[in-house]
Amino acid sequence: MRVNRGPTVVATERKVEAASLDAELATYAEHRADLLESSEGAYVLIRGTDVLGLFDSEAEAIEHGYILLGNVPFLVKCVEQTEHVDLYMSGHLSSA
Repeated sequence: MRVNRGPTVVATERKVEAASLDAELATYAEHRADLLESSEGAYVLIRGTDVLGLFDSEAEAIEHGYILLGNVPFLVKCVEQTEHVDLYMSGHLSSA
């Protein structure tokens, strides 16, 4: 018997992933003013309550996240005055 694991699984994974970034988003909010003053336009890498680095590109920040942390959720965010919301789910994370 074939089991359809389409949109329901994706929605569940996104919900879990988003919930797991609450600490990272709070850390960003806590450090946002200082980051804007010193590093506007850079990409920040955050895991939990730790700001792990600033990078020139999103790709560089993501690569360093996987190198430093492995296959776990982490936040990469552009430090900007105007907030932009992008939903992205890595193919590296899996519930299998």
